[in-house]
Amino acid sequence: MGHPPLEFSECYLDSPEFRETLKCYELELDRTSRFLKDVIKDGNSVINAIKGYSLAVQKFSQTLGVFQFDFIGDSLTDDEMNIGKKDQIGVTKDKRKKFEKESEKYYSQLEKHLALSVKKKESLLQEADDVLDKERATFYESSVEYVYQVHQVQDRKKFDVVEPVLAFLHSILTLNNLTVEMTQDFTPYKQELQLSLQNTRNHYESTREVMEDLMKKMKNPSFICQSHTMQGYLYCHEKWALGMTWVKYYCKFHKDNRTLKMVPCEQKTTTKQLTLRSCIRRKSESIDKRFCFDVETSERYCFHVCFRRNAPVTFQALSEGNRKQWMEAMDGKEPVSGRPIRAHSVELNEVGFKFVRKCVNFVETKGLTQEGVYRTVGSNIQVQKLLNAFFDPVCPGDVDFNSDDMDIKTITSALKFYLRSLSEPLLTHGLHDNLILAAKSDNLDHRLSEIHALNYKLPEKNRDMLALLIKHLVNVCSQSEENRMIPSNMAVVFGPTLMRAKEETVAAMLDIKFQNIVVEILIDNYQKCGGGAGGVSNQCGGGGVSNQCGGAGGVSNQCGGAGGVSNQCGGGAGGVSNQCGGGAGGVSNQCGGAGGVSNQCGGGGVSNQCGGGAGGVSNQCGGAGGVSNQCGGAGGVSNQGGVVVLQCGGAGVSNQCGGGAGGVSNQCGGGGGVSNQGGGAGGVSNQCGGAGGGAVWWWWWC
Repeated sequence: MGHPPLEFSECYLDSPEFRETLKCYELELDRTSRFLKDVIKDGNSVINAIKGYSLAVQKFSQTLGVFQFDFIGDSLTDDEMNIGKKDQIGVTKDKRKKFEKESEKYYSQLEKHLALSVKKKESLLQEADDVLDKERATFYESSVEYVYQVHQVQDRKKFDVVEPVLAFLHSILTLNNLTVEMTQDFTPYKQELQLSLQNTRNHYESTREVMEDLMKKMKNPSFICQSHTMQGYLYCHEKWALGMTWVKYYCKFHKDNRTLKMVPCEQKTTTKQLTLRSCIRRKSESIDKRFCFDVETSERYCFHVCFRRNAPVTFQALSEGNRKQWMEAMDGKEPVSGRPIRAHSVELNEVGFKFVRKCVNFVETKGLTQEGVYRTVGSNIQVQKLLNAFFDPVCPGDVDFNSDDMDIKTITSALKFYLRSLSEPLLTHGLHDNLILAAKSDNLDHRLSEIHALNYKLPEKNRDMLALLIKHLVNVCSQSEENRMIPSNMAVVFGPTLMRAKEETVAAMLDIKFQNIVVEILIDNYQKCGGGAGGVSNQCGGGGVSNQCGGAGGVSNQCGGAGGVSNQCGGGAGGVSNQCGGGAGGVSNQCGGAGGVSNQCGGGGVSNQCGGGAGGVSNQCGGAGGVSNQCGGAGGVSNQGGVVVLQCGGAGVSNQCGGGAGGVSNQCGGGGGVSNQGGGAGGVSNQCGGAGGGAVWWWWWC
């Protein structure tokens, strides 16, 4: 769960909410400090354990290395040598103990037997001989068994001991192998984490300077009053049972609805709210306190104390400057101090469109592949010189972009400066919060559809400018291998340029990364849905309709004139080029291409001219001053690009074309209006209609 941002303005106000938020950050810092200490402690434990493990492995290796099996015989087999070099074995002592015991017993009995005197009775000597024979037999038996056991040990130790050691070594190697596999599995996550860290670092670098500037502004208390909410500590003069007293409140005044919210500081009672009617400075001679002002409210009862109807409520500010700020916010009669005004702002008008088009054309002509285009900045002096000359009120737009003084950095910096200087950002203040909220969505599909829908809520001129600009940025990003400007990098540059919060706050600074996401989605989504083969670009002028489409097998339609239609289509084989113009209801169609149709009509009459390759043309025209062209049949036009059928009636133009890949289907109708409908793989479908040459077309967004 994230914490609310710490605003610099709150440092000046020192509100209770600020103290609570600051306490949350302090607790988080303490938790982070403990976490770092635990990480360091546990990390040292891991390092020490690894060191101990390393020493143990080295000792184990030395033990295995120095151990050498003794062997019976003259030489060892290869397997015996291989095993003997790797392992050690424990010696069993059971047979050895028995052998030593029987050996000692036998030789002890032998010494006693040899010590017998010959003077003993024969029966005693015979008995002693029998006992010695039994001891000798027992000794020989234990000796043979011991020797056999020695042979068994020498042979079995090579696998009885080696097998467990080998299993142990296999376990260690399995652990190491799992470590390697885990390392390989961790690699994609590590790369993703490195990319996230780089993006986070870039975001920090991009917002650090902006936040420093905001901090410097907030060091000036006069800047606080620019907010739509004035807040701070005030002392209210209240009447209690035992007399009058001054009670400390933290007050918030909302300029929009003129409500004053009062939060008591010393007693945790109910928050009070007043609706202000007027604010008047309190004369010094009328009260023994300084920095006072009276407020008239709409409420009759306040603070659990009955006041007279419309009786003023007296407040004491913290200083003379603070009183002026409160009275300025409440529209009091105290003289209003100067408020900082935006240094320079411009409107989105025809001059601005002309400037942006010239900049876009210059960049796409001369600087599309320049590394770091739009990221690198030009000379501020040259930028201001260009803007002042182009937006000169006397002669706007009179600037030669082909002069030697113009360079890519100056043009790109001037374009960004113009967009940032708009009185309202291109994506408007009204849609800012909704766009940020959409960018914060975890569902990528919802994020995309929501931003797509919000674009339709833009004013028409903003939408046209956005279409022009995003299409240009797509063209720039298409050369990212050379200019290094991928959509995410371009979004970092144009995020704060196209979007701007109404008020400069820390929260707004923290939302810059989501502004970048919005612009990145616009660029990426335009690549998927707009431009390319079969793309549509619509441009209209006057009362007519101007549609221009390009791409393989595409359609380029341009219409102009009062109620007239001017269609121009081009493309590959099977393309159609129609150009219409003239007076009201006049039609001029010109079509070309392999096996195409060329029709030209003007005025109120009918002029049809058809030409092309193989395949005849059948034209049928009718209607008062109208044109009805129908081409087809055996003598029709049939190309790999499709079949073209032109049908026109009334004062309008109705063109319908269909076919295979690259085919074009245009259908136009209405009182002087244009309706284009197309089909076929790679084709273009445009539908426009309306009386008096009006036009309705699909937005560039798809």
